[in-house]
Amino acid sequence: MSAVEAKTIGESAEQAEVDLTLDNISIVPDSLCMACGGSGETRIMLTKIPLFREVLLSSFACPHCGERNTEVQFGGETQPKGCRMAVTCSSREDLDRQVVKSESCKVLVPDLELEIPAATQRGVVTTVEGVLTRAADELAALQPQRLVADVEVGRKVQRVIDALRDRAAGDFDEFQLIVDDPAGNSFVQPLSQPDSALTTTHYERTDADAIALGFRPGESSTSKTVEGVDDMLAKPSEEREVMTFGVDCPHCRAPGEEQMCVAKIPYFKECVIMSFSCAACGYRNAEVKGGGAVPLKGCRATLKCVDEGDLLRDVLKSDTAAVTIPELDLELVHGTLGSVYTTLEGCLDKIVDALLRGNPFGDSAETENRRKFEAFLDRVRALRDGKVFPFTVIMQDPLANSFIGPRRDAASFSPISEAGEAPPDPNLTVEDYDRTFDEDEELGLNDINDGTLDAVAEEGSDDDLPAVDGLEVGPKRVVGVADHVRPAPRTTVDHPNPEFARGCDDALPAGSGFRVR
Repeated sequence: MSAVEAKTIGESAEQAEVDLTLDNISIVPDSLCMACGGSGETRIMLTKIPLFREVLLSSFACPHCGERNTEVQFGGETQPKGCRMAVTCSSREDLDRQVVKSESCKVLVPDLELEIPAATQRGVVTTVEGVLTRAADELAALQPQRLVADVEVGRKVQRVIDALRDRAAGDFDEFQLIVDDPAGNSFVQPLSQPDSALTTTHYERTDADAIALGFRPGESSTSKTVEGVDDMLAKPSEEREVMTFGVDCPHCRAPGEEQMCVAKIPYFKECVIMSFSCAACGYRNAEVKGGGAVPLKGCRATLKCVDEGDLLRDVLKSDTAAVTIPELDLELVHGTLGSVYTTLEGCLDKIVDALLRGNPFGDSAETENRRKFEAFLDRVRALRDGKVFPFTVIMQDPLANSFIGPRRDAASFSPISEAGEAPPDPNLTVEDYDRTFDEDEELGLNDINDGTLDAVAEEGSDDDLPAVDGLEVGPKRVVGVADHVRPAPRTTVDHPNPEFARGCDDALPAGSGFRVR
């Protein structure tokens, strides 16, 4: 090869143009082969996995030594929470489930006491059978050395290898496979909706998980914004100002500012509104958090929409609320839309956008499945556009931090009560309910030790209680709808939506009515 034709690896990389258009294959020539040092070829394709997200697939092949290598990386950012998916395999169909395993993911087979650490394998797109087969092959690679070093350990490992191969071949009764990814970028394909054999749980990352992913321990926007909140809440609402905190952008890691303020929602309670905007990459995010203590019961709001006036109702949906529309057989689990403050029409519009972004039926899907999905989207759009009435919206929040407001023309139907309570709403039912054990477990409430007083009461004596002057312990009571903040006469509009005040006449005494705009 002449000097003119010779190229360094860096020059070749600079001249390689990689087009990351969806489902477009880009070829990077002159890629260094790590086996023989020759020049191979790398192919890169950005694609979307149904029911998951965009991934970057890369494949390398060397024509000189035959070395081949494939890898999967993720086109998006690290997810806000980790995910843990447990699938119970009882048939051949379960072995054919598609599995996306990222580099930060570990795989567990509990009945074999087998754990595949995250650092031992690269990101791959495979199946449950492929995960088992690959684990057996990698364990068998060093089996001769184990038998020489320690015969007993080698025999135990051989039993695990045989069990993995039996399960991969379909010779099993039932076993469980767990995929645990702190980055939230792994996936196990469901066979139906819902899939009773597949359980997905989202969890907060620990400091050890954050360090392994390259973050600082405790690095999150929430931990940085809680400082100074108590001082803000101690001030009257009319004296509170917007607070600003220094927060790193979760997308590009550039330093930015997050703004926070506290707003009092009539007939509900105080909420914390947080907004972040990155000047470097343009990333924007807004969140609404409910204020106050954790209530003893959850809250369920059932709204029957009868006309376009119901679409204009204010809706506060927290990230712990689930939304159900029975007429569409649609159920959105908690965390699907995040925490938003909008109208019912806006909430339906966000549902349409979320379904379009997470469209599980790409070009490779069957025509019938795509047709059914488009028909379902049209039904949701019809509700959003006010073409179909009546329909029902159920919002269930185990932390009682969600809210559906009254109609904006509610004052024309019935006046406000003398106690300042919201007018009766025949189409809206709000009820408290007892949380289930699973809901408390997912919220981390089962791990809270608040039984000190109960333990003393069971013993029938209060001798063990510390002596505190002036302290009176009252009976427990349920915090629910009756404890929501009632709007008081005011001279300024303290609600984020001025229309929600519905023209309150400050010249009138409290409880004497509303003046309709």
